[in-house]
Amino acid sequence: MDFIEVYSTGKTIFNRYEELEYASKKFVYSFCKAPYVMDTSRVYINDAQLESMERGVKYKSIYEPGFRDFDVFVEQMKSYIEHGEEIRIMENLPI
Repeated sequence: MDFIEVYSTGKTIFNRYEELEYASKKFVYSFCKAPYVMDTSRVYINDAQLESMERGVKYKSIYEPGFRDFDVFVEQMKSYIEHGEEIRIMENLPI
């Protein structure tokens, strides 16, 4: 990378992540550590991810469950897998 971007609010982080998803051409690799900026109380995949996956973009992610409802987390992971995302889960991810 030729630069570093710093975002300080959940909304700006999420908006930039969506921009990157829309712009992706082949792969999106994610390291997903709590605290999350997305709504983790429900099961869904954001529109940017769905659209890019429809274009053939492959998603590979490592998730940390964090402090949230574990049953919802499991349902989210199942949904991501069903949509074609490759996932791994680790109890604790480093910074």
